[in-house]
Amino acid sequence: MIGFLVRTATRTAVRAAINGQRESRARAAALQSQMRAFPFAMTPKAHDVALYTDLRNGFGHLVPGRPQLTPAMPSPGEPPDDTALWLSDLPITVRYRLEGPAFAATSAADLAGRTAEEHARRRARTGTSPGVELVHPGWLGAWATEAAARASYDLAYVDPMGADREDLFILVRSGSVMRVTVRYPNAAVDVVTRSLFLSAFEATLSFHPERWHQVHALWPESSFLEPRVIPTLRPAREEQVRGLTPMLRVGEAERTSIFRALDEALKNAGAPWLALDAASWNRHRDALLGPVADPRLRAAIEAGFGEVRTAHDLRGLALVAGRAVELAHRPSSMAPPPHWHGPSTIG
Repeated sequence: MIGFLVRTATRTAVRAAINGQRESRARAAALQSQMRAFPFAMTPKAHDVALYTDLRNGFGHLVPGRPQLTPAMPSPGEPPDDTALWLSDLPITVRYRLEGPAFAATSAADLAGRTAEEHARRRARTGTSPGVELVHPGWLGAWATEAAARASYDLAYVDPMGADREDLFILVRSGSVMRVTVRYPNAAVDVVTRSLFLSAFEATLSFHPERWHQVHALWPESSFLEPRVIPTLRPAREEQVRGLTPMLRVGEAERTSIFRALDEALKNAGAPWLALDAASWNRHRDALLGPVADPRLRAAIEAGFGEVRTAHDLRGLALVAGRAVELAHRPSSMAPPPHWHGPSTIG
């Protein structure tokens, strides 16, 4: 009797193991089928950041702004895309497309440049220059690409979501072309927000997974800014702006020069987590102080640089100075403007 029970238990266990293996294989097959149909993934990270990955080629991208992944929804006259990311925090859409070369190129750089020119020519508003340029070789190692090009232009037509501006990135690797576009309504994305977004966006495009894993925090700890793509000053810095504004006496010519220097700091500070070395710290400090004649603003910038460690800090200090100058220029404002709207050179 005991032997019978043992044999029965053994057969039951074997059948359960076989059934379990069959179910596991079925689940794996279903997952593989799903991945073939939609080989893309989105993994939430710290703060407002998520990692987008293309499982076909190992491409990945850390994107801020609480992005939501969806299949591309083609519209008449629109170029085909594989996927779209809709940012919850900003009126920005990021689109990705992997495809083969559309022509015989003489080199990877030729393929990147001419692909960007052709795409921009079809998309840009008539009479405007899309300003296509090859990406600096220093980015190619970080992006793990053989060549890359970029452009920025006004769209010929407003898209169904109201976007009238597009930034284009073309990445060439192993004979394939990855097209990445960023679309937004230009009037709704100010210079500060765009600089914060692009500083993170550009620095984390890559076909090399180590690039994403090296970024422990896209937004580093800062005494100036909250860790998010929407430019949000810490409460103490908001108080600083309110205290500084009534004392400033900044003329129009000085104001214009200050905003030009601030815009350059926003554009050229580097990836948010980048620690500024002594040479960069001094260069940015001299550049921001250069056009400032008002003694109170000079003192605030000099004191602020004592707490600047990263590119994120530098952009935060620039925002403090920019808001104070903008409010001093508009003393009748009922509330501080969310950002300044000085002349933008970012592009």
